[in-house]
Amino acid sequence: MNNPRGPAPAISFGCYLKSRPGVWLGLALALWLVITALLLLALVYPRLAENRRVFAGQAALAYNAVYEKISINETVLEGFAAMLRLAGDSPVIRQYTAEMRRTYPHIYSVGFQQYVPAARRAEFEQRQRERGHADFRITDFSYEDERQFVEAAPAASYYPTLFGESVNPDVKLVLGLDQFAVPFLRQALIASIRSGKAVATRPFTLAEGGRGYVLYKALEAIPDFDPDSGLDIDSNTVSILIKTDELLRFAGGALPEATARLMYRDTEGGEITESMAATRRPDYLLTFGKRVFQRQLDDFGQPFRLALEADNGLSGRDLAFAVALFCLAGLIGRFYLQNTYQRYLSQLSREQALQALAEERAGLARRVAERTEALGQKTMEIQRLAGKLARQHEDHCRVIARELHDEFGQLLTAIGINTRLLANRIRTGAAGLSAETQGLIDRLHGVMRSLIGRLRPAALDTFGLKVAIEHCIDLFKLGQSGIECRLTLDPAIDRLPDNYAITIYRAIQELVNNAVRHGRPRRIAVSVRLLTAEVVLNVTDDGRGMEAGGPRGYGLTGLSERLTALNGALEIGPPAGRAGPGQAAIARLPLPADYIRQTGDEAAKDTAG
Repeated sequence: MNNPRGPAPAISFGCYLKSRPGVWLGLALALWLVITALLLLALVYPRLAENRRVFAGQAALAYNAVYEKISINETVLEGFAAMLRLAGDSPVIRQYTAEMRRTYPHIYSVGFQQYVPAARRAEFEQRQRERGHADFRITDFSYEDERQFVEAAPAASYYPTLFGESVNPDVKLVLGLDQFAVPFLRQALIASIRSGKAVATRPFTLAEGGRGYVLYKALEAIPDFDPDSGLDIDSNTVSILIKTDELLRFAGGALPEATARLMYRDTEGGEITESMAATRRPDYLLTFGKRVFQRQLDDFGQPFRLALEADNGLSGRDLAFAVALFCLAGLIGRFYLQNTYQRYLSQLSREQALQALAEERAGLARRVAERTEALGQKTMEIQRLAGKLARQHEDHCRVIARELHDEFGQLLTAIGINTRLLANRIRTGAAGLSAETQGLIDRLHGVMRSLIGRLRPAALDTFGLKVAIEHCIDLFKLGQSGIECRLTLDPAIDRLPDNYAITIYRAIQELVNNAVRHGRPRRIAVSVRLLTAEVVLNVTDDGRGMEAGGPRGYGLTGLSERLTALNGALEIGPPAGRAGPGQAAIARLPLPADYIRQTGDEAAKDTAG
């Protein structure tokens, strides 16, 4: 009986949409807006991500350019210090510093300073005048309308500039300037003398315009240096004046659309920022946030951090594409709105038929499942009966073989003994007849032994499956027929259940017999492998094989029935991976679960032992 409440919700909802088309239109419009928004997002997000990727690559180039110049600063200082040690104040030094300034335009000037205690000030000034620096004196400076150099105030020690090389000739005015007189220069200078490493000052405004900082490098480290002690100590320092706007210009050359900032970490915990605006603005009509790149430049005694920042957005071409996409989505949406309503109305008329079809399909599937389950049960019952029949057949064969051996064998032996006794007592003619009777008895013995072997191989019960198979192969006398046989047997097959052992034995007996009788092979290979969950038997020969699609004889049919009773299967075809004549017969027998569990437990015990 059909459920009357099945199709009711769909019909009522369809009727509701028919009576209120505004609701349907609103739902369809909302769906169109969502799809359009997703399409626009799919356009905008990859473009912004691509902008960020390009910016990251260009920012890395800008960083490398600035980092290279930062590292060059200390290299120039090291070279200058080495030249001073070797050549002193000579024209070679001036040639070297002039070449460095031409090669690296961010180096504004190069200088050399020497420590002078207060006790040696007058002597030091006089010696510098004698060396050609007329009117040399240790000075300080102050600002009124412009920078004025004045006599340095009395102090425990001084650190005047003795050498200055710059493109600006006014730099020569700083000869004699006491570096200790300027607090932020004094702090960096003392740190370099005590460590022997390059130390940078904080950036400051240059009198000639622009911004810069001084990088000091003491020629020798004096860890306990104290400028207030006034002790006579041999200390010399080289320095270079770096223009920060030139450093930032290197970053701007690699990334002209970004604002570049060079931030110096002050020892007091503050931060001094040198900034340069972008020289070229991105051609974005619509921006979405910023692209930011920051990285430390704190090697070589220059504690800076480079920060690059640029807008991220969409260009005119991107926006034009977005507008075109929006218009296309509008056309598609209009077409969709016009057709969806009609299709939805027709859908309502098909729902009852589809519902009935679904119920019929469900009933059919249920009946198919029931029939399949019943068929499976019948198949299992047939397999169980086939297995039982095979076991009963083997049991009967075992009983018959035993009876033949015990009863017939004993009686035939007794008859043979009596016949020989009679032959010894009677005349010659009767003796010939007795000998003939004895021959018949011996033939009967041979037939009986052969029959017993076919009914039940004695070696299987006495020595196990492996020896029984070897004995079976020997009975074929393959060597006398010129046939080479390769036998590969897993030793563990002796532990198989009895019904599996006799099935494998009969399978080898039948398959080898077929190969010898019909294939006329020169080589036969027999292998039995015991895997984790199955036994695999393979008999391969290089003979003529069976005709494709030809009928199977009684022996193969019986063998297939034996294998089917144990859920096994037999495959016969050409040998895999080998060209030419031949035949491969593969039999697979799944092992019972209790046998797999038992062998697993025994393996575990052996491992633990």
